[in-house]
Amino acid sequence: MFIEQLLSKKYSSLFLCVSVFARNFSRQLLIKRLTEVVAEITGKPETYIYVRIDEVPHENFGIGGKSLS
Repeated sequence: MFIEQLLSKKYSSLFLCVSVFARNFSRQLLIKRLTEVVAEITGKPETYIYVRIDEVPHENFGIGGKSLS
């Protein structure tokens, strides 16, 4: 029932989280390409798409109980 209600709405919100371990990459290019792909798939104008990059320092991140720092 919830899915049908969500799909029947004229507007909905999509939150996409991408986690990447990368350094020295073009943030401008990442924003541009993500915007293009989301616009193509959703059919929404690029002006409706918001991209935010949050960087987490290694000392604030851990995997398997171990810090990356």
